[in-house]
Amino acid sequence: MWIDVPKADGKSTKVLLKDVLYAPDISVTLISISKIASAGFKVLFERSLMKISNAKEKLVGEISVDGGLYYVKHSNHIAVAMTTISPDELHRRMGHISIEAAKSLVNKGLVEGITLDDSQASSLCNSCAFAKTTRKPISKERVRSRAQNLGDEIHTDVWGPAPVKSKGGCSYYSSFTDDHTRYTHLYLMKAKSEAFTSFKAYRAWLRTQHDREIKVLHSDRGGEYLSRAFDEFLKEHGIVRRLTTHDTPEYNGVGERLNRIILEKVRAMIHASGLPKSLWGEAAMHAVWLKNRTSTRALDNKTPYEMLTGHKPVLSKLHEWGTKVWVHDDTGSKLDGRARIGRWVGYDEATDAHRIYWPDTQTIRVERSVKFDDDWVMVPHEIIVEGEEGSIATAPIITPKTSVITPAITPVTATAPTAPPAAAPDPLGDNFETGNFEVEASKEGRGMRIRKESDYVKRLKTGKGRVDARPSTGMIPAGIQLAPIPETVEEETTTEETAAAAIDIDYFEVAMVAATPHSKKPRKEMIGHYGRWQWMRS
Repeated sequence: MWIDVPKADGKSTKVLLKDVLYAPDISVTLISISKIASAGFKVLFERSLMKISNAKEKLVGEISVDGGLYYVKHSNHIAVAMTTISPDELHRRMGHISIEAAKSLVNKGLVEGITLDDSQASSLCNSCAFAKTTRKPISKERVRSRAQNLGDEIHTDVWGPAPVKSKGGCSYYSSFTDDHTRYTHLYLMKAKSEAFTSFKAYRAWLRTQHDREIKVLHSDRGGEYLSRAFDEFLKEHGIVRRLTTHDTPEYNGVGERLNRIILEKVRAMIHASGLPKSLWGEAAMHAVWLKNRTSTRALDNKTPYEMLTGHKPVLSKLHEWGTKVWVHDDTGSKLDGRARIGRWVGYDEATDAHRIYWPDTQTIRVERSVKFDDDWVMVPHEIIVEGEEGSIATAPIITPKTSVITPAITPVTATAPTAPPAAAPDPLGDNFETGNFEVEASKEGRGMRIRKESDYVKRLKTGKGRVDARPSTGMIPAGIQLAPIPETVEEETTTEETAAAAIDIDYFEVAMVAATPHSKKPRKEMIGHYGRWQWMRS
């Protein structure tokens, strides 16, 4: 039983009493002086004070006399009985807390009424193993050292399926990264089963271009890597397979981290350029091209390209993915332009040329004669991409050009009481007099052409000269298109009315002379800007 023995300085000392008797009906704890002396302590009585010291003459406590008794008062202190149990028993009683925590409760005096029997060794608790087993932590530091030579260890992984198929109909890609140089190759695939074919293509490239053999292939436990054909091929060529434990992608850290790098670049480039998501394959290939030319701490801040080739990459001609380009195009007529606008989506290493995306045909071609528009800045905003239902992409903000449509003009006509004779064939065409000329909307990228009249046409319109001497010939020769004139208000006159009308039509004036119905003057021809009107006089 533990008791607190007070001191003169206000502090107290905990003392363990052994072989005590439990009497629940007694409200106080009685301590025998003879038991204190027999336990090796010294008791000294001085006037009204009792001092207790241990065998080393160290003062344990001082108790003053009160009513003829050496009485110790404890506030809210209740004496409890002591129970001796093993640490394992206390562990189970406390709801399976740890053994260390159970021992600390008793040894530090944080609980009362329990003493521990340390003679029994602690054993494994099956209930704790069943209820508290957790995943073993994975070290953030690399377990094995980096490979010493090219091809010693290759990290591979398959990503997909993509929510949108690429322009070539691919939904997956497989990546192969050399552990020594960290140089990465990417192969687009239509199905996961093509991973074996991609691996053989990568191995052939490594053997032919660098005369290296693959010694270790590091991958996860995906079914595309565990096929019988894949396994037999590795055994036949002496390639060691190194697999990760299931549900632990951390052990394939190089391949998994590469997927994050590629996808982050793809999302950013598509968003900035405003191109459709179906170009994710082109963006992924360009992202790998950039990754191979980006420094990394694993290579002491060198680039994978330099580690592989021994030369630093040259980026002086690098442009932003998706930027606007002018591509030479001589397929048009002699009067058509010699350039076509496209979007740059990366380099084509096989031909040392550029891969160009044509937005109008949604196709990709390899071009050599390309001029970059460095003044063109892409400002992305959200739009709905045609052909990708439910998907939202971004596109540069372009202010559309407006087309001006000239309204049709109805000429002034005059009616006579009798039907006029059949008119001669009009050499200017059927639509010349009606004025139904519409200006076609200009195509994208080309503004409207403004037509200006020549001096020859202006002189003819003012009456200076004629085309020929025949009366049936009009004032303006056939085939000459005049500039559009604003809309005029239609007016009608009759021969029964005596009036004079003046019509102002931008470029000329036609004066109509009044005449009576019984006039015998010869007929006059009134020729206007867009047609010819005849006024028959009887």
